[in-house]
Amino acid sequence: MRRFFVCILVAATGCGSAGLEDLGHVMDAGEDTAKEALPPEQSDVGLEQAPLEATSETMPEALPEEVLPPEPKLNYIVVAEDDLIAPAMAHAAWREGLGYKTKVYRVSELVGGSVEPDALLKAVQGVVAAAKADVGEGHPLFLVLYGDAPGTFDHSGKRIPAIPCINETMAGAGCATDNTYGDVDGDGVPEAAVGRIPVFTEAQAAAFLEKAKGFESQYENGLWNRRVAVYTGVGGFGAEIDALIEGITMDALKRVSHAFDIVGAYANPSSPYYYTPFEEKVVELFNGGSLLTVYVGHGSSGSMQGLTGDQIDQIKCEHRLPFALFFACLTGNYPADEPSIAEQVLALPRGPIAVFASTDISHPYANAVFVYEAQRVLLDERPKTFGEAMMRAKWALMHHEDDFRQLMDTVATVQVPADQQERLRRQHLDLYNLLGDPATPMHY
Repeated sequence: MRRFFVCILVAATGCGSAGLEDLGHVMDAGEDTAKEALPPEQSDVGLEQAPLEATSETMPEALPEEVLPPEPKLNYIVVAEDDLIAPAMAHAAWREGLGYKTKVYRVSELVGGSVEPDALLKAVQGVVAAAKADVGEGHPLFLVLYGDAPGTFDHSGKRIPAIPCINETMAGAGCATDNTYGDVDGDGVPEAAVGRIPVFTEAQAAAFLEKAKGFESQYENGLWNRRVAVYTGVGGFGAEIDALIEGITMDALKRVSHAFDIVGAYANPSSPYYYTPFEEKVVELFNGGSLLTVYVGHGSSGSMQGLTGDQIDQIKCEHRLPFALFFACLTGNYPADEPSIAEQVLALPRGPIAVFASTDISHPYANAVFVYEAQRVLLDERPKTFGEAMMRAKWALMHHEDDFRQLMDTVATVQVPADQQERLRRQHLDLYNLLGDPATPMHY
């Protein structure tokens, strides 16, 4: 039942696609919590109480200033394209109503004239640094980039460009990232959870806000809340390397939380988890409803194995909208002229509520480590929001150590020398970006 991760790391060693069904772990029912009734001596129900007369002894004085509630700290920053300031303000007002302290900056407030990436980057990082110093360590800070990115080298207008980055993966076409906007200290791991809402018109913005409100105000009890849907592709690196990856994957299965049920499909025709037509199975995995929908395999800006642009309109997720993670090349290439497949599924009324994907060619080794760390953070640590989870996964990609990570690094030396592994992982911090609102609650 746990062989599905064979597929994951086979696919993770490339940019591939996928499949498995009902490989599931038995879900834990979870722990019920209930408040105990007050002891009889603490209850005042039914007791007669004489009215209390207001006297100088009973009238409280004004609360001293030092015991007044502290002023809320800014913890939700929105940087909006000038043309989208109205829907950005509406989005921030909704978050404010949910308890966040928000502030919206239009691009023209931060920079003047044409939007040069360096100028806007420094301005946004300055805002993030000040807010992070104020909110303090241990408290989340969210940064929302509101509006679709222009082309990587198009700096006209008051839009928010993606920042060019370094990608040494073979055949890399041009890395671009939002990660740097939240990375104040320059170590690659952002101090703020960064997400982009890639809308281009006010109508698209209104549709996204309606979708977000619906997700956060509704919760349907059911197995789908602990379901992880996975579809993977074939690694295609030769029998010897693929077999090695499968063995590592089997070991990885032992480390996945048994509180979650895993279903999926594998695109290898020789696998017992292969389905035909495979594309129909992939749509079924989306539509069944799940906490996470994960793809690992080969991809491009407009498609991945098992899901192409022609199938997008068939996605209508039931029960709950998943968080999607696409560990594949180019599936999150949002600076491209045409919408990436990550943007396309995010725009669907019943598509994923947020997507985590790569803007450029990604590397099998770094993808494999990212898969492991992302599932560990999401299913074991269980942060409150998707943005916090992806920020922690990026930290773990660089700094987490355990015996399994040591095994992965050792095996990877067959293709990636040890002195290159850290550099590749560092570059993938920028390659992978979150599309959606980073403050979206996980709703486990």
